[in-house]
Amino acid sequence: LRQFAYEVLHSEEIFINNNLPFEPMKIYKSYKEYMIDGDNYTSQKRFHKAIESYKLAIEINQNNCEMAYNNIANCLVEFGEIDEAIEYYNKAISLNDKYIDALFNLSIRYEKMKRYDLTIDLYQKILLLNKNHKETNHNIEVTINRLRNDKEEILYQIENQIYFNANNILYFQSLESGLVKSEDYENLEILLNHTIEKFPNNIYF
Repeated sequence: LRQFAYEVLHSEEIFINNNLPFEPMKIYKSYKEYMIDGDNYTSQKRFHKAIESYKLAIEINQNNCEMAYNNIANCLVEFGEIDEAIEYYNKAISLNDKYIDALFNLSIRYEKMKRYDLTIDLYQKILLLNKNHKETNHNIEVTINRLRNDKEEILYQIENQIYFNANNILYFQSLESGLVKSEDYENLEILLNHTIEKFPNNIYF
């Protein structure tokens, strides 16, 4: 009887013969099923379809969907929609601030944007959650070494005033170390004055 009822409700011919408008029934899946669909589309590089599935998953479970937000962001990166991807990574983190995958993926975006202050912020958060996180331990060392030893990167931070909106102490310490090493005392003075003003009670400046 249940099967008969299903076939009747899904039969376009029966509706047409009785002069009734036919609207196919929408089949709802579970959060997990939509996530699996999204993952399958992602593996096939059908990113638009993957995003659709992840968004349906979010509709089903809006309070515990950080993985869906993270996966949407990953798909958006494939399209080069970086600003929107960052929004979705942040949505994932706002739901779960201990979600390492989203924290790490966001750090990669900021790294490529040369926002090393924000990158270091995220690396430090990850290491508080998991001090043995291999990729983060490697990346934070690379980023700090870049600020201390790569003259072009150091000048980029200064000339574009990236430091002006930064709040990470390790970022400033690394950048100042780089300016000392390159003997750029003029920019060092500018940066020191800025950091002393920003962190008036910090003994390290």
